[in-house]
Amino acid sequence: MNILLNFRFRWFWVAIVALVFTGSCNAQQPAVIEERAVEAEVTEPIMFAGMETEFGEQIPAIGRLHAHVIFVRFEGDNRDWWPWPSKPNPDDPTEVEDWMRDYINPSWNTVSDEYANISNYFREASLGKFMVTGDVLYTSIPDSFMNNHYGRANRFVIQKLFGDGDPESDIKAQIQKDLTPFDRWSSTRRGHHVAEPDSVLDYFIMIYRRPPGMSHPFGSSWHGIAGLGTAEFPVDNGYRVKGSGFNISGITQLFHRGALETFNMLIHEMAHNLVGFAHPYPGGSSIHPSYWGLFYTHIANQSINAFERERLGWSEATLLEEPSARITLGDYYTTGDAAKFRINDGEYLYFENRQKVQVSTGIEPTYDNATIRSDDKGMAVFRARVPYSTQQQNLIPIPADGYHNWEILGFSDACGSRFDQPVLRRTSQNPRGYSYRDIFTIRESARKNEELEQVVLFVHGENDEERCYSYMRGRDFDTTFNTEKGAKRYFTTWSNPPSSFKDGNPFGINFKIEEKQENELTVLFSEHPFFVEEYDELVISQDVFIWDVLEVPAETTLLLQEGMIIYMKEDSALELKGSLKLENSASIESGTYSKEQLRQIIPDRIKPLKVDLEFLEPATDL
Repeated sequence: MNILLNFRFRWFWVAIVALVFTGSCNAQQPAVIEERAVEAEVTEPIMFAGMETEFGEQIPAIGRLHAHVIFVRFEGDNRDWWPWPSKPNPDDPTEVEDWMRDYINPSWNTVSDEYANISNYFREASLGKFMVTGDVLYTSIPDSFMNNHYGRANRFVIQKLFGDGDPESDIKAQIQKDLTPFDRWSSTRRGHHVAEPDSVLDYFIMIYRRPPGMSHPFGSSWHGIAGLGTAEFPVDNGYRVKGSGFNISGITQLFHRGALETFNMLIHEMAHNLVGFAHPYPGGSSIHPSYWGLFYTHIANQSINAFERERLGWSEATLLEEPSARITLGDYYTTGDAAKFRINDGEYLYFENRQKVQVSTGIEPTYDNATIRSDDKGMAVFRARVPYSTQQQNLIPIPADGYHNWEILGFSDACGSRFDQPVLRRTSQNPRGYSYRDIFTIRESARKNEELEQVVLFVHGENDEERCYSYMRGRDFDTTFNTEKGAKRYFTTWSNPPSSFKDGNPFGINFKIEEKQENELTVLFSEHPFFVEEYDELVISQDVFIWDVLEVPAETTLLLQEGMIIYMKEDSALELKGSLKLENSASIESGTYSKEQLRQIIPDRIKPLKVDLEFLEPATDL
């Protein structure tokens, strides 16, 4: 049965909420409504009675999910706070603020390009295969639920709105409506979903107001949690709500740091229901490489990656069975194009062409933010270990900026840590050092207190402490490989970053970005770092790093462009079986050359490779 329907809306007028941020809290200004014309095409996700899917852990990742988004304010909360100014109408929970309504679309064919919109996010992230829609409600809760368990609060609020299922009860439902659209799915086990009703309401997103100065309403430390925290309970008309288990009915979120943080954490919690319980990192949310993916943290960008899309059935990366291939990749975010190569059992390199074509309005310009720099567009590379497990680092980015040595400028508590943290500055290049997205491990001799074992640190070039963790999300450094002048287009065993593990063992694949046409990248992959199967003369447009012995085969001539440097470790050598040409200079014939010998020939092109990490433990593959 083909029920894939296409609807095109020409110059459909929508209300766009302009959100403005001040300070470092990412808070939302009062909504300003501005009419704006949007031309859009919306495709209905495949959905039919009896459809089955095994994509999605606790909730289906394919088709449509109709939810209730419920904003909740404690009755005694009288704090003025402009991101969330109003109090609810006790007689009408459907009376909501405009910015609340913008959090989700009422139907799959509603056009929205607002960034902090659940429907828009999952439509774009899933390439149209998963649509979350729903109704928005606003209500209050007695202060007696403060410092109580959040599950009790959720049950009270939901039964206040929808009744408790007992016709003799004093609790009368405030909402009288057909709940059929909110019961589309049933699940018989984790990861298996059938599009048929089971009298369990599919999903609730509970958002509690917590303004600055207010303690955690449930006496905990989380900002969001992937569940409702309660056993199954009834509501009116024979429906039930499940707060835990394999077919969980929702998440619980605090609105504490403004609209952007709340939205990002909300997607993080829904990701648990979609992908699984485990975070893609062990330990706390501050102790992991600065990756990009569904599981947002304050150092991880909220941008779905190719590994997650595969797991949810939204796209499939091209598996490079052999390390040698020439392929063209379209824009990753809007087409799903990506490639992957197995480098170990259960471990892959992923390659995504990130061109930031996808656009949004409001808080952020795009969901394609593997890096927050708007001009950083090109090939993004990361390692993925499967499956997600809290026993290992699962997502490890390899930024084009490479690995470096670092120095400590001092210590500071400017980023809100309980203890002073080192302020770092990048120094010389070291292909086996640390990237700006890595976890830094401080040697015991350099620690200011016993708490500094393995921590994520903040770093910046100008010692501007207000930047805190934004550097890890790509503020000041290059994340992608691309063809722009001065950018890196090679990822090889001799580049920085190298296509190898931290112990020097190669991944077994190299690439060169050959050209860019509009938003497409043509990429040559090869098992040989000098691409001998394609090039007799290879133009080297970035620095070369020699750790041990670098062999240039007989059939290859390297042309080192003006300004490019060869960095050599003290006991390393360049073994030229072919030849090396220097732009605007004579060539160097075949032979084996030490660092000192090359210095005699081309003194301005040879520099020492410094590998002393000083206060840092040796970088590892985690």
